Amino acid sequence: MSKFREILRLKFDVGLSFRAIAASCKCGKSTVDDIPKRAQNVNISWSAT
Repeated sequence: MSKFREILRLKFDVGLSFRAIAASCKCGKSTVDDIPKRAQNVNISWSAT
């Protein structure tokens, strides 16, 4: 679960590319691409507050 949150944070707060996020989280680019789509499907949004 923490990788899920970290991927969303890096994508929406930091604005990193999928490749940079994948390297940072030690996972594949396809995984990084899939996480925001899955979050949107279940109505999870990223908010830093």
